[in-house]
Amino acid sequence: MRFRKGLIKKELDQRLIDRTVEIAKQKGGFGSTQLKAADNSSPLWGAGKVEDTYNLLGHALRKAVSVIATAQGRESAEIADEAGVLILNSSSLKTALDLNWDNQIERQNALSIILNSLDSVEKWMQCQSHCHGFDLAQETLNVARVIESQNVTLDSQGVSTLIKGVAKDRRISIEDPDMRHGRKSRSKKIDGYKRHILKDLDSGVVCAVALKERKYSRIGCYT
Repeated sequence: MRFRKGLIKKELDQRLIDRTVEIAKQKGGFGSTQLKAADNSSPLWGAGKVEDTYNLLGHALRKAVSVIATAQGRESAEIADEAGVLILNSSSLKTALDLNWDNQIERQNALSIILNSLDSVEKWMQCQSHCHGFDLAQETLNVARVIESQNVTLDSQGVSTLIKGVAKDRRISIEDPDMRHGRKSRSKKIDGYKRHILKDLDSGVVCAVALKERKYSRIGCYT
């Protein structure tokens, strides 16, 4: 994912496709005549990690605390202690919660604990003198709130519970805002990106590549 982002940032993704086509033309394997081409699409595996709602919120909390700790030259565990979110000091959020995940009531309790932890970190930040890193930490917490709004509701007793179904444009990654749920076919779902490749059937040259997120985004194209 980082390599792909680096290519896009430097606009080398487009250059890679263009240069490939240039070389193919020089070698005589590609010309300016009309093409006979085929388009193929496939999931782009490994483009990013997809987490469930519990881990997404935990990921955001851990990242926010880590950003603050780095900015202040302190340990993340120290910030977590002060903010009252000791569950972040475990190697795994779900291990720290130590619940029976097959039990609906315990899953609801876990969700409440995570949301209360989110509140605790935000309240702790409000009580501190602003420092470098707080803006980035708040951006991460804002993402967590978006995930909360898309995935969490209150039941008839006012207890937080996960929404059934999938929200439109549901965010599935803390680190990559463009990742979305998608489909390879009617029966096969994918999470993340869908890659489209246009190939010249005569020469075998790949003459265009596109990446599908929420909408089509052209990563490289030659016509």
